Amino acid sequence: MKGAELEHDRHTPILTALKDCGVVVISLGMGMRIYNDLKAIGIEVAVSDETDVKKALELYLDGKLIDTSKIVSISIIDTNNDGINLT
Repeated sequence: MKGAELEHDRHTPILTALKDCGVVVISLGMGMRIYNDLKAIGIEVAVSDETDVKKALELYLDGKLIDTSKIVSISIIDTNNDGINLT
């Protein structure tokens, strides 16, 4: 397996467990690959800085949860050791 297929396979147990959910509320972030996999199977993903589960759900249900999923951290691994510098 390669690339996205391998990642999807790694996420299969999570995706299977959540397949009947319409939305997943995540606190403090998640990897881009699982985020994309959840979106690909039609699950809404809301990422928030709120760490209190009850408060996060109340905010989501009231339409007031601040979704930080647009702020995504991308990691780049310099496999060639050519000194890539990201600022």
